[in-house]
Amino acid sequence: MCIDERSVYADLVKIGKEHHPWFCEEHNVYVAFQFTAMDPHSPFRADDSDVLKRITIFHHLDGCM
Repeated sequence: MCIDERSVYADLVKIGKEHHPWFCEEHNVYVAFQFTAMDPHSPFRADDSDVLKRITIFHHLDGCM
């Protein structure tokens, strides 16, 4: 998943769930390993030159109306 426009796809590792609002089915919590492409390539694939730039907590609501 792409977390922000400056990065290539991030690797997400699910670490748990939190209480979700009534209009959503789930509130999943992930650790996001965000990478930056050092050499030009498609943002839809990983490359050996990608560099880990940030590790963050990422919240994602699923099944919302």
